[in-house]
Amino acid sequence: MANDAVLQALGKFITDDSLPRDAVHIAVMPVEAGKDLYSGQPLSVIDGKAYPSEDVGLDPIGVADPFLKRKHSYAPIETGQEFWLFLNPGSITSLVHHWTHPALDEHRPNLPGSKAASELWLRKFAATADCPGYETLIAAALNPPDSWDDDYLHFDGSDAHGEIPDEFWYHLEIVSGQRITHRPRYFSCSC
Repeated sequence: MANDAVLQALGKFITDDSLPRDAVHIAVMPVEAGKDLYSGQPLSVIDGKAYPSEDVGLDPIGVADPFLKRKHSYAPIETGQEFWLFLNPGSITSLVHHWTHPALDEHRPNLPGSKAASELWLRKFAATADCPGYETLIAAALNPPDSWDDDYLHFDGSDAHGEIPDEFWYHLEIVSGQRITHRPRYFSCSC
């Protein structure tokens, strides 16, 4: 089928001169600019906001609407503006004009986020919160001891103080693929 050949050729230079003119589906989604962006810029999505992929260290899932124009030049996209994100060709997993994409969370449509984005959030949290490092924190949250306390996530021999936001548990569920039912609200330690 010609359409499949054309779709496979998108994003590449044309080397097969037998390909006809055609029309293809490109999946798009509305997103909010997490910072100033430019038309055609490769982007990643974190919590429903688009960021330059190189800024957040994630693979791009698409590009900012390459057709945004203002009179004679392409338009910058200002922080907070909503625009269309054109997803990479061939990256969606179904098409019924309501598509799915493996990097976006289908269960929370108002907060689309990927597993990589949730891991990034958790790593940033572990680096700035008064708690042990990422690996220790995640292991303790996923494998609580028998003496689990509903209010405190406890660490022996490590400093750990402060609140655990609900967002921590949301991101942990995405990264782990597990439903977390016990969600302590504070860190504690025996130091």
